[in-house]
Amino acid sequence: MALLKELKDRACLEVDRLADDLVELGREIHANPELGFGEYRASRLLSAFLEKHGLQVDRGIAGLRTAFRATLVGSSAGPTVAFILEYDASPEVDHACGHNLIGPAHAGAAVALAHLQSVWPGRVGLLGTPSGEEGGGGLKIMLALGEFTGMDVVLRFHPQSYTSIDARPLASRSLGELFRANLSALGMVEDLTPPGTQGLPLPIDRVTWVVPTLAPYLAICPRTVGRDDTPKFAEAANAHMAYGRMITAAKALAMTSLDIFLRPEELEKAQREFQDTKWLRYRQIMGH
Repeated sequence: MALLKELKDRACLEVDRLADDLVELGREIHANPELGFGEYRASRLLSAFLEKHGLQVDRGIAGLRTAFRATLVGSSAGPTVAFILEYDASPEVDHACGHNLIGPAHAGAAVALAHLQSVWPGRVGLLGTPSGEEGGGGLKIMLALGEFTGMDVVLRFHPQSYTSIDARPLASRSLGELFRANLSALGMVEDLTPPGTQGLPLPIDRVTWVVPTLAPYLAICPRTVGRDDTPKFAEAANAHMAYGRMITAAKALAMTSLDIFLRPEELEKAQREFQDTKWLRYRQIMGH
């Protein structure tokens, strides 16, 4: 555990070193909003950032020009942790869902792990998903074409005006426990009374059907800003607080990945939970 804590501290230090570049990425994507399947600039920026730091990037996967896959290999065989990067804007309200923060946060977590890859076993797979939530087309296509095959767990944070770790109905509670502990270690706590939004179907729910998935909401602005998908939230997604929370998300994602790589019992727990809740997923699938 002492080694794990040391590695988490080092990962957080690496994210801090990347912070200026990650904020610049977020601001650039926010200033140039692109609708689903047309995110050429955002996809290019994120891919170039990953390549600059030594990750192999395959562009145009799944027949989607703005989709990409990046891979990072650890010291030896082990679990595969997948990150989902979204970067599409919303019609009329631009980055009112804060997707300018999602791509840089996950890219930053991956690069931080790259600096430690000699000491953790496994792989990190990053999937750039065009039209990730705004219509969900890219995510659905990539899922249907098998881009998530071989992934042991999926991690993805989404901006909101409140923090809720178990925000999605079929998200992994065991992965949520790990993320919650890491978030707490970073000084961020969960809202005790988040709005009741779990029943609203989202494309990320389809991912929870096929692989243990972490899908928390993190507050990137005061709760008084209100829900996402509004002009007010779009403005908040480009504020100082939002980028600070983006950096916190990158750290927590890297720390949770290290838990999965270095604590085999935690992966087993997530997989066992996934198997034990098959009936819940079946019921939700039949309802869609």
